Amino acid sequence: MSNTLNVIKPFKAIRIEINSDCNRRCRFCPRDKDDTRWKIDDKGKKKLVNKTMSDELVFSILEQNVKQGFNGSVGFDFYNEPTMDPRLLSFLDYATYTGCPTEIVTNGDKIKKDPDYAGKFFSKVTFTNISLYDYRDMEGRKKLMAWWTDYLDGLKVPQSRYRLVGEYFNFGNRAGTVDRRDKYMNGAELDHKVPLAAGCKKIHSKMNIRYDGEVPICCEDALVQHSLGNVNDSTLTEIWYGEKMRRATELLSQGNRAAINPCNKCVKSAIWL
Repeated sequence: MSNTLNVIKPFKAIRIEINSDCNRRCRFCPRDKDDTRWKIDDKGKKKLVNKTMSDELVFSILEQNVKQGFNGSVGFDFYNEPTMDPRLLSFLDYATYTGCPTEIVTNGDKIKKDPDYAGKFFSKVTFTNISLYDYRDMEGRKKLMAWWTDYLDGLKVPQSRYRLVGEYFNFGNRAGTVDRRDKYMNGAELDHKVPLAAGCKKIHSKMNIRYDGEVPICCEDALVQHSLGNVNDSTLTEIWYGEKMRRATELLSQGNRAAINPCNKCVKSAIWL
């Protein structure tokens, strides 16, 4: 087991989900199957739970990231929309204060609707991925991306500071949690081979933390089917180098995806042994 510990390197990025919600309902997102994000109202309809990670915990994670020697780039998203949280700008400030770069994934709705907010946002964040999916064909995609380029140019945001992500056709099925619908076909040629006899490139690259503190095995584990621990109970170091991570690392080094849920349904990031 000590040899296993030696191959676990510090993560390069940490994603802290500061709020539970998103203003969109994308068909390629597994949020709808995450029961922690919903409540049922008196009429039997799903409603967002509107939960947030506490300020104290967010600040603690940011401090641990540096003091425990990870120094990973910081984001405030997992399967949420971070700009819905009014605290985002102050968290960006604190992350910058700790000396770590910041990277945000957003659907861009608030940035688009509120130029004043957009100006403040881009003055604080190091890099932004703006997810654009409101188009029906490639011509629509081209026009949408051109509009955003012009809009951000008008805000004087350097093109080196953002990326327009508009390729939903490259999405997969999120380790079996999303119906491919004959659209989200990335890796589909491997579906008949699951569980793959392969290792994984993702497990040691990034620490993802859900709004309730749960740490999934990777970003494909949207439903946290395999928790490595909870930051409310353990430090980042205890989780990252803990028994659950070491055991998962050992199994994947043997190509034993079958022993880990949801790795047993995942076709991404394979290291063929």
